[in-house]
Amino acid sequence: MKLAKLSAISFLLLFIHSGGGQPELECNASNTRPTWRTKLPDGSIFFPYSWCLAFKILNVKPHIVHQYKTDDAELDIQVKVEYVLREGTQTSHPFWSERGQEVKETPIQKGDIITLCLSKEPNLDLRKFVSSLKNKTQVWAFSTPHRNNNGKRLRFRISDRFEPFHNQTFSTNDLKELAADLAPVINDPQKAKLPIEKYLRARWTEKRIREFCQKDNRLVIWKAIPDPVEFGCYTPEISCLRGVLYPKSQLGEVMWIADTTNNTPTSYAVSVKDGKNLWQLDRSCFELGVAFNDDDALKKRIHDTLTFAQGISFDAHPPKQDLTKEEHSIQAYSSSTPLPFMPDWKAFTVEREGGTGKVVAVSCETSSGRLRALLDSKKTIRSVTMGGKQDKEWIKSLAEANKKRAELYDQ
Repeated sequence: MKLAKLSAISFLLLFIHSGGGQPELECNASNTRPTWRTKLPDGSIFFPYSWCLAFKILNVKPHIVHQYKTDDAELDIQVKVEYVLREGTQTSHPFWSERGQEVKETPIQKGDIITLCLSKEPNLDLRKFVSSLKNKTQVWAFSTPHRNNNGKRLRFRISDRFEPFHNQTFSTNDLKELAADLAPVINDPQKAKLPIEKYLRARWTEKRIREFCQKDNRLVIWKAIPDPVEFGCYTPEISCLRGVLYPKSQLGEVMWIADTTNNTPTSYAVSVKDGKNLWQLDRSCFELGVAFNDDDALKKRIHDTLTFAQGISFDAHPPKQDLTKEEHSIQAYSSSTPLPFMPDWKAFTVEREGGTGKVVAVSCETSSGRLRALLDSKKTIRSVTMGGKQDKEWIKSLAEANKKRAELYDQ
């Protein structure tokens, strides 16, 4: 099973992940070798992005053509490719269009003029930011939702990009050396799992998984990815890998699946099953050079709990049925409910009590004001306020979500 097999609404509520945490001091790339370029025993490096291109920006236009219901791109950035460090067009097996037709595409090459379709980002003037990058060669690594180049139109979130030479000066020789480092890939599925599981274990320690898996954020409404029922029945596929973390622990089954393009991992999902209970631990693109700590795990848990409650409100207030393709967006779906659209979990803040450092709330800014999830001593939500006032709609939706959990798991 592939991560692409999500329902439209579930896909729309995918958690947006930012690509920060890179060095800030400018230096010469020739004099440094970051830890992410450490070579594995077979000579490859763990670089979980299907594309890596050096380019210059030519012009910026509004994104007008929405090809998919989940296409929430804001701008089309026309660029000229100066160097191809990794080409991400799937070549190992045919690609089929939505109409069932085989698509044969020409790989992107140096000198090509292509379009980067960049998705919207909260609290970022995307046009202003992109315009500031003109006249300077950019080197971006990223992954796209599909394994083709879509007629040389590559769609991704700008926050999901990774800059190998962030705040560094670099030469053509540096590009050649990095391209050479990226050329080897692991073809053996069992060996390919090892760096993925190392990444996932660093992100999700046993302690974090144990603290994340609470009664009030058990999965409700949507299907787990990977699905425990189908996990043991998976047959080997060219385009994904799968495995189990901490098989000898008391956590239950911690299952993961990763999409791949040309044997390169690009995105992953992790679910946990303990008895009848089920949690969606994570579902994301891989991120190099980004720290993930205990506060992040807490923010993600509270975000997910609120998201499930928002899903309950969505069911109670479905949108109009005649949405146009352009209207199929996160905002269009969530605007049908009384609850405000929430930002990504990374926009949340952990609030602590002065003096003791005790966690008392997790909060964020929304279109309707400041949302605060007030926490009890076990760090579970005891109430929700909007703009400083208790919000009855949130409390009602949280209660409804917990009622559905009780029916699903506790009977």
